[in-house]
Amino acid sequence: MIREVEPDEAVWMDSLEMFKQIANVAQLMKQAQAMQGRVHEIKAQLENLRVTGTSTDGMVEVDAAGDQRIVAVRIRPEALIAGAAALEQQVAFATNEALDRAKLAAAELMQSATGDLSGLGDLFPQLGSPR
Repeated sequence: MIREVEPDEAVWMDSLEMFKQIANVAQLMKQAQAMQGRVHEIKAQLENLRVTGTSTDGMVEVDAAGDQRIVAVRIRPEALIAGAAALEQQVAFATNEALDRAKLAAAELMQSATGDLSGLGDLFPQLGSPR
Protein backbone atom coordinates (compact mmCIF):
# COMPACT_ATOMS: atom_id res chain seq x y z
CA MET A 1 0.00 0.00 0.00
CA ILE A 2 1.31 3.42 -0.94
CA ARG A 3 0.88 6.07 1.67
CA GLU A 4 0.46 9.67 0.77
CA VAL A 5 2.97 12.12 2.09
CA GLU A 6 1.57 15.11 3.87
CA PRO A 7 2.64 18.47 2.37
CA ASP A 8 4.47 19.53 5.57
CA GLU A 9 6.27 16.20 5.70
CA ALA A 10 7.34 16.53 2.04
CA VAL A 11 8.77 19.99 2.68
CA TRP A 12 10.61 18.69 5.72
CA MET A 13 12.04 15.76 3.72
CA ASP A 14 13.14 18.11 0.92
CA SER A 15 14.81 20.38 3.49
CA LEU A 16 16.56 17.45 5.11
CA GLU A 17 17.88 16.28 1.74
CA MET A 18 19.09 19.80 0.95
CA PHE A 19 20.99 19.98 4.27
CA LYS A 20 22.59 16.61 3.55
CA GLN A 21 23.76 17.91 0.17
CA ILE A 22 25.13 21.09 1.77
CA ALA A 23 27.02 18.95 4.30
CA ASN A 24 28.45 16.88 1.45
CA VAL A 25 29.59 20.02 -0.37
CA ALA A 26 31.20 21.35 2.81
CA GLN A 27 33.07 18.06 3.25
CA LEU A 28 34.24 18.19 -0.37
CA MET A 29 35.49 21.76 0.15
CA LYS A 30 37.51 20.66 3.20
CA GLN A 31 38.99 17.79 1.21
CA ALA A 32 39.80 20.13 -1.68
CA GLN A 33 41.61 22.55 0.65
CA ALA A 34 43.60 19.70 2.19
CA MET A 35 44.46 18.40 -1.26
CA GLN A 36 45.56 21.86 -2.41
CA GLY A 37 47.95 22.05 0.53
CA ARG A 38 49.27 18.58 -0.30
CA VAL A 39 49.77 19.59 -3.94
CA HIS A 40 51.96 22.51 -2.82
CA GLU A 41 54.01 20.16 -0.63
CA ILE A 42 54.49 17.72 -3.51
CA LYS A 43 55.48 20.53 -5.87
CA ALA A 44 58.16 21.68 -3.41
CA GLN A 45 59.41 18.12 -3.01
CA LEU A 46 59.63 17.74 -6.80
CA GLU A 47 61.56 20.98 -7.12
CA ASN A 48 64.06 19.77 -4.50
CA LEU A 49 64.36 16.20 -5.81
CA ARG A 50 67.67 15.59 -7.62
CA VAL A 51 68.74 12.71 -9.83
CA THR A 52 71.82 12.21 -11.99
CA GLY A 53 72.26 10.80 -15.45
CA THR A 54 75.72 9.66 -16.55
CA SER A 55 77.12 9.19 -20.03
CA THR A 56 78.21 5.72 -21.12
CA ASP A 57 81.88 6.62 -20.69
CA GLY A 58 81.30 8.39 -17.35
CA MET A 59 82.75 11.66 -18.64
CA VAL A 60 79.46 13.61 -18.49
CA GLU A 61 76.99 13.89 -15.63
CA VAL A 62 73.68 15.75 -15.78
CA ASP A 63 71.51 16.53 -12.76
CA ALA A 64 67.76 16.93 -13.17
CA ALA A 65 65.11 18.02 -10.70
CA GLY A 66 61.89 16.12 -10.11
CA ASP A 67 60.01 18.82 -12.00
CA GLN A 68 61.94 17.93 -15.18
CA ARG A 69 64.46 20.77 -15.11
CA ILE A 70 68.15 20.30 -15.84
CA VAL A 71 69.96 21.88 -12.91
CA ALA A 72 73.62 20.99 -13.51
CA VAL A 73 75.97 19.58 -16.13
CA ARG A 74 79.48 18.33 -15.33
CA ILE A 75 81.94 17.50 -18.08
CA ARG A 76 85.36 16.09 -17.35
CA PRO A 77 88.14 17.87 -19.23
CA GLU A 78 89.22 14.57 -20.79
CA ALA A 79 85.86 14.40 -22.60
CA LEU A 80 86.94 17.29 -24.82
CA ILE A 81 89.70 15.19 -26.39
CA ALA A 82 87.16 12.93 -28.13
CA GLY A 83 85.80 15.87 -30.12
CA ALA A 84 82.57 17.80 -30.31
CA ALA A 85 80.43 15.10 -31.94
CA ALA A 86 81.30 12.50 -29.31
CA LEU A 87 80.78 15.01 -26.51
CA GLU A 88 77.38 16.01 -27.90
CA GLN A 89 76.27 12.37 -27.93
CA GLN A 90 77.43 11.85 -24.35
CA VAL A 91 75.67 15.03 -23.17
CA ALA A 92 72.45 13.95 -24.90
CA PHE A 93 72.68 10.46 -23.40
CA ALA A 94 73.33 11.74 -19.87
CA THR A 95 70.54 14.33 -20.20
CA ASN A 96 67.99 11.76 -21.37
CA GLU A 97 69.02 9.41 -18.57
CA ALA A 98 68.66 12.18 -15.99
CA LEU A 99 65.21 13.13 -17.28
CA ASP A 100 64.08 9.48 -17.35
CA ARG A 101 65.23 9.07 -13.76
CA ALA A 102 63.50 12.32 -12.76
CA LYS A 103 60.23 11.12 -14.30
CA LEU A 104 60.49 7.80 -12.49
CA ALA A 105 61.36 9.42 -9.16
CA ALA A 106 58.51 11.92 -9.57
CA ALA A 107 56.05 9.10 -10.33
CA GLU A 108 57.20 7.23 -7.24
CA LEU A 109 56.88 10.37 -5.13
CA MET A 110 53.39 11.01 -6.47
CA GLN A 111 52.39 7.40 -5.84
CA SER A 112 53.60 7.49 -2.24
CA ALA A 113 52.14 10.95 -1.63
CA THR A 114 48.73 10.11 -3.06
CA GLY A 115 48.47 6.54 -1.82
CA ASP A 116 45.82 7.63 0.65
CA LEU A 117 43.89 9.21 -2.23
CA SER A 118 43.77 6.08 -4.37
CA GLY A 119 40.10 6.66 -5.21
CA LEU A 120 40.99 9.77 -7.18
CA GLY A 121 42.16 7.68 -10.09
CA ASP A 122 38.62 6.42 -10.46
CA LEU A 123 37.31 9.98 -10.44
CA PHE A 124 39.80 11.25 -13.04
CA PRO A 125 40.57 8.35 -15.42
CA GLN A 126 41.52 10.75 -18.21
CA LEU A 127 44.67 11.68 -16.27
CA GLY A 128 46.10 8.21 -16.69
CA SER A 129 48.77 6.70 -14.51
CA PRO A 130 52.55 7.05 -14.41
CA ARG A 131 54.41 4.63 -16.63
